[in-house]
Amino acid sequence: MDEHIYNEHKNALKGYYYLPLYYLIPEEIASKRGIADFPRDPYFAAMSEKWREVYSSKLFQITLLDTWGWMMWQALGIRGGVDNYSKNDPFVLMTFSLPMWTWLLAEQGFNTDFLAANEPDTEIPYITMEMASHNCGVIAKRFWSHPDLKMREVWKIVKAHRSHRDYSSMPSIISHLHI
Repeated sequence: MDEHIYNEHKNALKGYYYLPLYYLIPEEIASKRGIADFPRDPYFAAMSEKWREVYSSKLFQITLLDTWGWMMWQALGIRGGVDNYSKNDPFVLMTFSLPMWTWLLAEQGFNTDFLAANEPDTEIPYITMEMASHNCGVIAKRFWSHPDLKMREVWKIVKAHRSHRDYSSMPSIISHLHI
């Protein structure tokens, strides 16, 4: 790709930190969550006023958060569904952290710069459910083994020092995010 075009794409995608997460959601889940009509061409999404507004909307951001949290919860191997935990549970809070997943993906090279490297008018195809499951498994493995996060040690501490708020009657974050 021409360096000028790459820089144009890179500048257009600046600030769209969570966009790579969207392109890792399979069509079945995107359809079910009501976000399947979002453009598959990241550059078009960033250049269109309509899609910039959609991306920046609270509805889209919450739906992306809800979707990624749900997908990653499945991959992390935490016993029980997320609905069994309150919104205060440390792992619920971490699982529903888009910045963390974006950071872990960026470390693996999947970020807005990667998206910007696509040729103009390139639509990113949907991944399959199997690919999404595999990708989430790889990300979960990185989450558990990341040298800076030290999540295995954190998990041991959380398990040993549970608070009543972790299992309180307060609804989980999922209950608040479903729209």
